[in-house]
Amino acid sequence: MKVKITIDTSIEEMYIEVHTPKINEEVHQIEAYFQDLKPLFPVKFEDTIKVLKPQDIYLVKSIEGVLHVETKNDVFYSNKKLYEVPIMMGSTFLRISKNTYMNLDYLDSVEATFSGMMKVKLTNGKTDYISRIHYEN
Repeated sequence: MKVKITIDTSIEEMYIEVHTPKINEEVHQIEAYFQDLKPLFPVKFEDTIKVLKPQDIYLVKSIEGVLHVETKNDVFYSNKKLYEVPIMMGSTFLRISKNTYMNLDYLDSVEATFSGMMKVKLTNGKTDYISRIHYEN
């Protein structure tokens, strides 16, 4: 089997093509392997691009058109759009406000505030708010 990697800056998302004369067990194994891969989320870290796994991300916020991606101890930045977060991250990410998604795996507690909003506390100690539009009583 040969492998060919082509760099194409005109595409936004990586894709894989398999060219084969026939469908066989090896092709099915290759397909299964790539179907089972978990999504990765590219972020800026200093002068490089770092790739985060969804399970490492606690909160994703859009501030002035830039995504702030919060992990346990760090904040990274991404040029992705907020609407891409649930597509890339899956069902463990819940939209809690107009500009924020949180990873439900890191939800520690929720409490009501006097303003009618709900305050969420994450397992890393950070807090954010659920707006009234994004929760049901």
